[in-house]
Amino acid sequence: MKDKEKKSESVSAKDFNALADVVKSLAGTMQALVESNQVSKLSPVEQKEISEAGPDEQPMNPHWKKIVHQVLGEEFDCEVTYPKSGGVLFKVIVPKDKSNASQSYWEMNKRDVRTKEIGHTGAEGVKKWCELIKKNLARTKREEI
Repeated sequence: MKDKEKKSESVSAKDFNALADVVKSLAGTMQALVESNQVSKLSPVEQKEISEAGPDEQPMNPHWKKIVHQVLGEEFDCEVTYPKSGGVLFKVIVPKDKSNASQSYWEMNKRDVRTKEIGHTGAEGVKKWCELIKKNLARTKREEI
């Protein structure tokens, strides 16, 4: 039996450069991953604050939405927020064709929102606010001048 000799293998410059490009690409990808995970280096308090900064997803009381539609019409919408300071902020979104807000108001705010802190008044507070909005919308711009 012959002893097996180990042959040394060489790599061409072209193959070596291709391998080097792959390694550089992987290093760049790893660096991007490290940089994108910088949020995880934040303290738990900071992470919680960042997660709380997302969009509001507060449930709407269906009875309140029904009141809005009965008093103002189906084309009106509503939202509710619960500030950290307490209370209940009830918002009615007025369609542009029903709004008596000025053009400059629309350009700045992009929508007509009527907000009221209704607190513990619940459905009665919602109904009263909708009735006041209805009276306000009945006013013409000429009456406001």
